[in-house]
Amino acid sequence: MIKLSNKDTNPKNPIFINEITLKNYRTYDALTIEFKKNIHTLVGPNECGKTNLLLAFESLSNPNILQDSDTCCYVEDIFETKPEIEFKFNIDKIKNLISNLDINKLKVKIEGKNRTIETPEKINLGEAGYKISFHGTLPTGQIHITLPEIIENISLPSNHHIEQNKTYQFATNSKEIVDKVINYFASHQHKQNIVFKVDDILMESSENTILDTLLENVKLINWSFKDEYYIPSKILLTELQSNVNKYRSIDNFFKIANINLSDFIKTNDQGRRINILRRVNQKVSKILNESWTQYQDIKLNLYLGTDNALYIGFLENEQTIDPKRRSLGFQWFFAFLLHFNANFGNELKNCVILLDEPGIYLHPGGQKDLLKEIEKLSLYNQIIYTTHLPFMINRNHPERIIFLNKEEGITKLRQPRKEGIFDDVLLSNTLGFSFSSISNFGEVNLFVEGITDKILIEELAINYAKKNNEDLLDLNYISIIPINGINNLDSFIRVAQESNINFIALIDNDDEGSKKYKKYKKNPEKYQNAIDFLFILEKNKEIEDLIPFEIIKRTFKELQKSIEPWNILIANNVYLEDKKITPQIKQIINNIKERDKNGEFDSKLIEDINISNLSAHQLKLDLFILLKKYINEENCQDFADLIKILKKINSKSSEIIRKMRL
Repeated sequence: MIKLSNKDTNPKNPIFINEITLKNYRTYDALTIEFKKNIHTLVGPNECGKTNLLLAFESLSNPNILQDSDTCCYVEDIFETKPEIEFKFNIDKIKNLISNLDINKLKVKIEGKNRTIETPEKINLGEAGYKISFHGTLPTGQIHITLPEIIENISLPSNHHIEQNKTYQFATNSKEIVDKVINYFASHQHKQNIVFKVDDILMESSENTILDTLLENVKLINWSFKDEYYIPSKILLTELQSNVNKYRSIDNFFKIANINLSDFIKTNDQGRRINILRRVNQKVSKILNESWTQYQDIKLNLYLGTDNALYIGFLENEQTIDPKRRSLGFQWFFAFLLHFNANFGNELKNCVILLDEPGIYLHPGGQKDLLKEIEKLSLYNQIIYTTHLPFMINRNHPERIIFLNKEEGITKLRQPRKEGIFDDVLLSNTLGFSFSSISNFGEVNLFVEGITDKILIEELAINYAKKNNEDLLDLNYISIIPINGINNLDSFIRVAQESNINFIALIDNDDEGSKKYKKYKKNPEKYQNAIDFLFILEKNKEIEDLIPFEIIKRTFKELQKSIEPWNILIANNVYLEDKKITPQIKQIINNIKERDKNGEFDSKLIEDINISNLSAHQLKLDLFILLKKYINEENCQDFADLIKILKKINSKSSEIIRKMRL
């Protein structure tokens, strides 16, 4: 047995497989995919090879799963070529699991049904063991061996005797077997004619043993929602006992409560059964309500009927709901929770978890709940999942996305052109939706450079309408869409034009905005007259410059006093001046990092703050979120310059809508 280290894996980077290479496999001709993050999301059109990629991982634990029919149809000689899959392991992680592994690289290659390990060095992965040697001094046939542990390990004649002066030996890593052999020879009737010794040795392991041990400690879990996860409303205990695998969710209920289902069924003590069911209901309900935020206070309700049947329901608002009446989304999520909590609890570690289209039945809110659970699992496990759902992509981590597409029948990797998530045209196309199909797009869409612009404009429009009983922007028809920077404007406009989406764009009149405006104005035909829908601020103005300074000043002071982490990091003597805001915010961030570098902060106060990751964007966003409370009906008129241009945009929007309805 290979010894395992007591070291824990690093929860911040549980990556066990760095890379997979697929050759001649289904839709893959020759493609290498790297896994640099603890979670990766596979996106792409239908039949582009996402599920094939997940299935390829199963060949690691079961090489026989590869069939001739898996050979890519586009290879030159389909009858002679075999599919090949190669896995590159993260050797640093593997060394944490196998303490005496002394190599720099480890690859596992599956070709057809053959599995081999490749390393730059010879694998010397030994284990402590024992060599048992013995021989007899009596003539042939007089010393018989009856101990099974010896007979199983050496070749003896059918009558199990040992020959005179012939040495027999075998190796084992079991101290128990060694002790049995010693005791056996010590009590043998011919013990004075048996010579034996036990030597400590370093036993060699075969490549298959190494891989098997590795896979015992880095488990592959390819989970999907199956029929056995559906929850019946009633089941006889006799049926449950004889068909436990058919009712996986019921078994999981009891596992979560650390109770053996068979023990529950066999006991005739009704009081004990009632107490067990009460415990199961409490444990499962707690897990459910901690994870499912769509509706709170849903409780599992298991109880035993007089007909010796187990009844299952969910209590909601004191009413019992049949499991079959719950949505498919709820049933999927509940089965997911049950499976991982029942089988692993809080100890799920060192797994490569594969999920095909998780959350497919879930409402966007439920998908967000599921993402939280996936994030929890990823602390100690590597997770790879496929999706077509925009809400199943963590917007904070665009670097996790792997874009797959199929060209002439072959799966290819594609690279995003932008850093943002929904700001990237490639992602939208790959997920299979147009921009107009996303819920926050409206009949007319106002593209603004950033989320802070959206926050400011929406709050001003709402308060203006309250004050004047007229629309500054008609938000029933106009959706404000942040494009994450002026550099993304071309892509957004191109997609909007190609998808027949109505748009208007509002941009700053800084250097970049001015160049963009001139480009569109100089070549209107090249850009399909996009200049007609482009509004630019006054020269050298950004949208932040149109906020009355007194409002900015008050907002910044409150941020300085009460908003974390800025109440810790920004000194009381720091203030904003009545001039351009963005450069001042950037300077504040630079000063904070410089102070941290000089050790000016109390280490206890900043121990939970990652100062190196702070950005001007983060400070600006927090400032604008707080700014909303200082924009009201009384002061909205003070935004005169911004109101002026927004009225022009609203007029243009009305014109677009009128033309739509002619």
